[in-house]
Amino acid sequence: MADSFVTLDAAALRVLAHPMRLTFLGHLRQHGPATARQLATRFGLDSGAAS
Repeated sequence: MADSFVTLDAAALRVLAHPMRLTFLGHLRQHGPATARQLATRFGLDSGAAS
């Protein structure tokens, strides 16, 4: 496997491992598509933090 591919995968996993992103993913899986603003409202965040 190319080093750049492995590095990209590790970076992607770090991003997805953030607790709020996991919460968003779970919500989206269960309830379907939502905008960043909708997610922010649902979880009490600033819309910029959710995007």
